[in-house]
Amino acid sequence: ENSAADDQIVAAMKRGTDAVLTGVSNRGTTTIDTYSLLGFTAALDEAQRLCR
Repeated sequence: ENSAADDQIVAAMKRGTDAVLTGVSNRGTTTIDTYSLLGFTAALDEAQRLCR
């Protein structure tokens, strides 16, 4: 619902090399996952091309 925030996130992902997500379970365990963003722009462009 927040298009401006979505646009900011996508722009940051295009500029970045990694996305780091941190979550806390109900038990209080912290989990940190790192995802490569290499190829993100190409994948996004292809998805947009295919979904026209």
